[in-house]
Amino acid sequence: MEHIFFQIPEDGDYELWVRQFDADVGTTQDYAVAWWYGLAPDLVVLGDFSQDGQIGVEDVPLFVLALTDRMAFEAAYPNIDLDVVGDFDGNGMFDFGDIAGFSAAVVSPGSSTTVPEPATFALLALALVGFASRSRSA
Repeated sequence: MEHIFFQIPEDGDYELWVRQFDADVGTTQDYAVAWWYGLAPDLVVLGDFSQDGQIGVEDVPLFVLALTDRMAFEAAYPNIDLDVVGDFDGNGMFDFGDIAGFSAAVVSPGSSTTVPEPATFALLALALVGFASRSRSA
């Protein structure tokens, strides 16, 4: 399933064309189209834990908090759905499988975000090691 959201620039008549490039689904592939009129819901920037509209170094400590103490994060930020904002691996939930995707998004070349200094990643690594050792001893 794929969701595509965009604002139509003006009123008028539009056509929607669907082209199927994968032969393995056969000739009877179903499609659906839906739309709404009025204000669209706020779009979520994947990895934007600070809710400033972009992903950057300010999101790293919040990511660490959310990953190591989800209940504390949700108490402090009740309007942020971690399973939406933090789900980098697409499995429907925020978990340790999202670390690589988040790290890549923060340091991706050519992005408009600031690259965190190495100490930020060292802090992330220490927090994760501490969390792992704490959960093993419990």
